[in-house]
Amino acid sequence: MTIPLPLCRTAVAAVASAALFAFLALPAAAADESAGPRPARVLSDTWHFELGGLWANFNSSLQLSKGKVIGTAINLEDDLDLSSDTTTWNLNGSWRFGSASSLGFAYTSFNRDGSNKLDRTFTVGDTVFDVDAKIDTEVDLDFLQLYYRWSAINSGKTEAGFSFGLSTYKISASIAGEGTVTEGGESTFRKQAQEGEDITAPIPVVGLFINYAFTPNLILMADANFFRIDVGDISGSVISSQAKLDYYFTRNIGAGVSVFGNYVRADVSGDTDWTIGLNQNGFGAHLSCVF
Repeated sequence: MTIPLPLCRTAVAAVASAALFAFLALPAAAADESAGPRPARVLSDTWHFELGGLWANFNSSLQLSKGKVIGTAINLEDDLDLSSDTTTWNLNGSWRFGSASSLGFAYTSFNRDGSNKLDRTFTVGDTVFDVDAKIDTEVDLDFLQLYYRWSAINSGKTEAGFSFGLSTYKISASIAGEGTVTEGGESTFRKQAQEGEDITAPIPVVGLFINYAFTPNLILMADANFFRIDVGDISGSVISSQAKLDYYFTRNIGAGVSVFGNYVRADVSGDTDWTIGLNQNGFGAHLSCVF
């Protein structure tokens, strides 16, 4: 498995930053505890919700094999003309139920489609799409993460700790067009052939996070998550990082901006074998509510 160098650097930088902030915050946390807490928004509120929009740039690949027929590795943007840039919405929330513990979730969904005339032959499942065939492609991605966070430090100004969660990717892909389909060992011409399937890949992740209040109204939040799983018919890798800056213009309501990067690879075996690669980065804007 080769991890793209820019994203690898991003993830390493985020992890290193979180660890460095946590280390530097230890003396400050001790001093703050002796002088009494100075709670800021997000670092002390029980509930925290975000609703916003994302702009994302994709570089993704797909390989679909059936039986002894090995599918072609396809770049969805270059080969099938799916847009590399797309926008969507996202919803995040968390519940702080103790001085050091919180539960949270993050959800977003991407829907992309494209149409292109092939400049080379592709094998997808048991269908061969020939050169010059017009291909229509649709790929939907739903992402849900559930996590637990434990704060090793929370001075009311600086909070840092560890997270443990489950990232679930639900992917629906469909490729349709003129193709030659193999059935019962014989090739049969079809004017329109379609290959596709839905898969769900749950991948556990661990991470580090840091929240820092420049002022009670201006909060920086950063985190990085990573993991690899190889269990049964599913194997996968995840590296993700993000940073957000929020400003609260009332006691409970604020607005913010974010940047993020994700690398995902999933291999799923079964009647149909899937290999999916996803590189994604972008930025977003959101409204925040805390209470």
